[in-house]
Amino acid sequence: MKELFELIKDLGMVPTLAIEDAKDAANIAKALNNASLPLMEVMLRTESGFEAIHRIAKEMPKFTIGAGTVLSCEQAKKAIDAGASFIVSPNFNEEVVRFCTGKNVTIIPGCTTPTEIDAARKMGIQIVKYFPAVPLGGVESMKLLAGAFPEVRFIATGGITREHLKTYTKNAKIIAVGGGFMVDKSAIKNRDFVALEQYIKETVADQLNFTIQHVGINAKDLTEAAETTNALCDLLGLPSREASKSLFAGNLFEVMKFKFYGENGHVALGTDDVPRAYAFFQRKGMSFIEDTKAYDEDGRLEVVYLKETFGGFAIHLLKNPKK
Repeated sequence: MKELFELIKDLGMVPTLAIEDAKDAANIAKALNNASLPLMEVMLRTESGFEAIHRIAKEMPKFTIGAGTVLSCEQAKKAIDAGASFIVSPNFNEEVVRFCTGKNVTIIPGCTTPTEIDAARKMGIQIVKYFPAVPLGGVESMKLLAGAFPEVRFIATGGITREHLKTYTKNAKIIAVGGGFMVDKSAIKNRDFVALEQYIKETVADQLNFTIQHVGINAKDLTEAAETTNALCDLLGLPSREASKSLFAGNLFEVMKFKFYGENGHVALGTDDVPRAYAFFQRKGMSFIEDTKAYDEDGRLEVVYLKETFGGFAIHLLKNPKK
């Protein structure tokens, strides 16, 4: 259960789809997986739902597949038998919750009122689905509920679009948003899975919003660093400032006072969400220099260097400045 919720939190998104033709299920899952979204909730709103879950579980055993819109214990059992590793219900149904917990299968019930959240909490559930999020007041409503139940976290679904995404995921009480906005339904209809994969990649890119924040230059000592910084400031009309390990020419260049990471220097790769970018690169097989981690005042990761270098340049993640 903990591993599932860590994955959901790292992704920040839960693709929720009603699959019309089970023959497409594995290809949709492969497109998600290739785009670094290795998880999907198949809603039981079509006759193909159970078969779609079965095909994905059989063909892609490492892909995390769940069943959504589960309204009864019978549906939950059938979904689990088909290969679902988690169950999502649109409402709080005590019988379904007890059935799933008895089977040691993660259940994410829909809870939108203090009464429902309290009932779920008393049954040991701390992560609930908030549906439909937008019509029920969105982030502000969940903030109010979280004030009364500080240990509870939400997965928000219903009416959320790409444009809404970061409004929700930047709130610490909302571990992810669910929906179909991260996939191109016309690509699925046309069975253009290459286009589908590209669309999902663009959604992930929108979420992380990678930018170049500055370029780092290695100098051999403080004297050389000062000469380089002054030359850049004179050339570009930039102000200089000093940090403990470096000198800055505006916000464009960081000149290190000594040989630092990267043969040629480094690139500060900005992102709107450093912890999720960290997880994104890990899913792609990248590793990090763990002792370069730095955290903000809230304990969230804000800086870390990748072990891999590119063209002689090291890369470190850095949170994008607020607009």
